Amino acid sequence: MTDTVRYVGKWWLADKADNRVGGVLEISSDGTAHLEVVDELVGEQTVELIHGHAAGKMITLVNSFRTGGNVTFGQAFTATEKLRSSLVFIGVHLTSEMDKIFNYIEVEISCLTSFASRSGLEYATTIDRENGHFKNAQVTVEIPETLVARATARQQQVEIYWTTKSSSFGNFTYGRDISFTETAKLRVRADSPSSWNEFDKVIGSVQNLVTLASQQGCAVRSRKLAITQEGRAASVELYFSKADTWTDAKTERHRFLFHLPDLGADYDSALNRWFSLGEEIGIALDALFSLDYTPTVYYQNELFNLASAAEGFHAKLFPESTAHDPEMRSEIVRAAMQAFSEHPEKSWVKGRLSDNRPGLKKRLLELAALPDREAVENLLGSIDTWAKWLRDARNAIGHMDTGELEKKIPEDARYRLSYVTKALLHLVLLQKLGISSELQSRAVADIYGYSAREFRKVVAEAAQR
Repeated sequence: MTDTVRYVGKWWLADKADNRVGGVLEISSDGTAHLEVVDELVGEQTVELIHGHAAGKMITLVNSFRTGGNVTFGQAFTATEKLRSSLVFIGVHLTSEMDKIFNYIEVEISCLTSFASRSGLEYATTIDRENGHFKNAQVTVEIPETLVARATARQQQVEIYWTTKSSSFGNFTYGRDISFTETAKLRVRADSPSSWNEFDKVIGSVQNLVTLASQQGCAVRSRKLAITQEGRAASVELYFSKADTWTDAKTERHRFLFHLPDLGADYDSALNRWFSLGEEIGIALDALFSLDYTPTVYYQNELFNLASAAEGFHAKLFPESTAHDPEMRSEIVRAAMQAFSEHPEKSWVKGRLSDNRPGLKKRLLELAALPDREAVENLLGSIDTWAKWLRDARNAIGHMDTGELEKKIPEDARYRLSYVTKALLHLVLLQKLGISSELQSRAVADIYGYSAREFRKVVAEAAQR
């Protein structure tokens, strides 16, 4: 959805169909829904469901509340209400927000077409050899084969399919015009009828994958649910306010870390590797990608988020990592418990000594050892210095100690530390996905290059002090 849409119709509370009022539903480009009715409908309450008929369609508004309106006494009594709704379904009347009636959903994800790296459009021109002038052109249009994977853990099927649209010849003052548009879209099918939000996990996972590959926060739009009955699918458009913003702009192939074919010919295995990795890392992955989906923040916020994400990555990818030999640590704990057997703070001492996690610096070093070694060194310069600085930054910011941050990390490094740390975590993901060392090195040289060079320069200067 790129433009505001309006639906003029009749509206009523789902459980009071006999009390219908006229009004206009307006859905803005970011999915925000406002309904203005020419009577009182909800009052001061928040209502779960409002039904409506507009543009020949059934409409359901979910969780609606009053934001304004007025009552006027004069020659006539008039009343209006302005409402805001959290969800809008165009094409169905729901009995509950969580009705399990949807069989699949289709969405657009920005950069997905470029990431999928397939096309059925071919354009060829012929040049007249005698005068070098254009002679003729031929456009061939073919729909690429749909890519299908099975998200086993979610009991859903994931498909990337292509659509092609063309305009008919148009006559304009400057001449005639015709165009073709090819788009790759995502379709997620459920094994059994599902609620609208049961598709979100897979959609978000594919969105994150394209964001990682394209190195920009990718947005989702044009959500179309489907209800299948007797072999026919009824389309239901879904709208809600969201933070990600769709931007129409050219994509640059050389800015991608990788494309779908780089994950291997087995599309099903490739996607399931990513789904499994997302489940394994969990919330730390959300912390990492949140920096791509949200507006720019202070670098201190970025550093703290990235250090936390790095801790989360390590906890899931190195679950057996310890600071000391477990048997030796057990001996220390037993000896301490004997020494403090009568002490009132015995349980506190035991809790302190039982924690055998490595220090943050060691955990960061273990994490940095996962990707291609040459790529990491070209990104960070001194891996040990990076780990030390990130540890100190995390501790200083976590304790709100500005002086400690400025004291331990050079100013020029502080502004680059968040960028190279995010890049390092991206390299970890590439390694776990099976992306080649060559592509990891290319990413550092071509995509992360400038900030990596500037960071290495500060590292080298710090080493000489």
